[in-house]
Amino acid sequence: MGVTDVGDIVVMRDREGVTLRPRIFVHDGYAITFLPVGANASSYTWRLNHGRFDRALYDQGEPAGLADNESRRVPLPFGFPYFGRLWQDLYLNSSGAVSFGEPMRADTEIMLAKVNLGPPAILAAYAEVLLSRSTGGVRFLARPDLFAVTWLDVTVMEPWGTPNIGTFQLRLYPDGRIDLEYVRVPTVRALLGLVSGNTSGKAELVSFALDAPREFSSTLVERIFFGYPQPDLVTVAQRFFATHEDAYDFLIVYSALPWPGGYYQNPSGGTVVLRDSTAGIGRPPIDEGLTWASGKRLRSVINMGDLYLLFQFGEDNPPAPPDGIIPLLSSQEATPMSTLAHQVGHLFGAFVSVERPELVRRFPMLDLSHTHWSYYLNNGGSFLGGYAFVRDGADSRGEIYRCLGLNHRYSELDLYLMGLIPIEHVPKFSFIEMEYDTSPFLSDYDYGCQSLPGVLRQIDPRELIDRYGPRAPDHRTSQKQWRAAFIVLIPDQGELPYDRIAQVDTYRLAFENYFFRHTQGLARMETELTHGPNQARPSSPPRR
Repeated sequence: MGVTDVGDIVVMRDREGVTLRPRIFVHDGYAITFLPVGANASSYTWRLNHGRFDRALYDQGEPAGLADNESRRVPLPFGFPYFGRLWQDLYLNSSGAVSFGEPMRADTEIMLAKVNLGPPAILAAYAEVLLSRSTGGVRFLARPDLFAVTWLDVTVMEPWGTPNIGTFQLRLYPDGRIDLEYVRVPTVRALLGLVSGNTSGKAELVSFALDAPREFSSTLVERIFFGYPQPDLVTVAQRFFATHEDAYDFLIVYSALPWPGGYYQNPSGGTVVLRDSTAGIGRPPIDEGLTWASGKRLRSVINMGDLYLLFQFGEDNPPAPPDGIIPLLSSQEATPMSTLAHQVGHLFGAFVSVERPELVRRFPMLDLSHTHWSYYLNNGGSFLGGYAFVRDGADSRGEIYRCLGLNHRYSELDLYLMGLIPIEHVPKFSFIEMEYDTSPFLSDYDYGCQSLPGVLRQIDPRELIDRYGPRAPDHRTSQKQWRAAFIVLIPDQGELPYDRIAQVDTYRLAFENYFFRHTQGLARMETELTHGPNQARPSSPPRR
């Protein structure tokens, strides 16, 4: 599998779908026809045709009546064979797919492994479709000889928040034939193809335009992805747990893959929370651990980006030390340690805010994504956003507040949300209310530290209890001992890059002390690998 332990670092080779690479969608104006083979379409083959989009099927159809990320169960006008079973109805999903037996919703992370564990489905263009922002919509037409679903001029969100417009159509026939018709599908993260469903078996990836048609009897899809290369975190987790115990709360992934063309990942990282039942933190419970091959413990998977360049002071210089400023994040005074503390903190924040309907920013404690503290929040400079402001005179616009600190601690509010202190230990804090907000859509946390005009408004933290309820479990019974596994992705071939492994090992060891110090000694982060009865402890990397 290409997974090796080097000391307390897991080294994973780039193979078997570990990495998402850019792939441009080439099917606009074409149709993919899936031809059934065997009884009840137990298997399929395919062919690529010139497009035959039929606008009349949309105009004559019935509106599906779907909102964003909704599904509707509808009867079929005939028994439809699909992967060995005859179906009498299906679910229309706003997410660019139809499914059998249960609805199928999409989120911002379009994950192949998650889709494969879901219901049987036909993916026309499975993506984050936002019908609330669309000029068209979804309609279906049921006839004795045809069942058609059309997504016309629907808005599909790209990962970086830019909307694109797509039009595509799905047609089902009584003999089991399937047509996927594309007029325009934006180049975003999307999946298209056939899903046999409810299986943890390997899902195959293909290019329906470039690969030779062949027969297949289980999930076969094409993955469209546009952007910089990045890890497929679900696949990374699945490969990790194939060789390691389910004994970790966090998987922390660094990349030592050299990308051609200068495509490197954001050094601030990114977090996926997959299991949490904490109440009172502003986020509903979630448990998708089985998709990630964790049956009981894993809580969060963190992508920390590329070690090349981004955590260095230049290609010919040594790696950034744990407390060294990352050049690309110098405006935030971010270091390898503070960025990691930031991503770990996302397990519990930042999702809570008082509500002020009369303000431009109705939830003044949060940024626009509602996952970080706002630039305007005076919380002493949390790892998760917010700053420390002091009054610095006044001018014609009102009082002026100057930023003193940022991105250097877990605030008392963070510690409460992490279950480490009671709400009584969270002091009152404040936010800057601007009489006129010249930039209501400011990206907040990335904006940088500067002086602002406005009025400082106080917040009593007990308002959050009134709005969200108390945190449960509270500081007396919450988890305070955490374990993280550090993973380095390396090229499929070649020698082990011991310098990069040593770099991550330095961060690993430093973070234990860093986390303990910034949680005021109330929590610990263990970073050594566990070794069960079937796991021999590997040797450490050679000293260089």
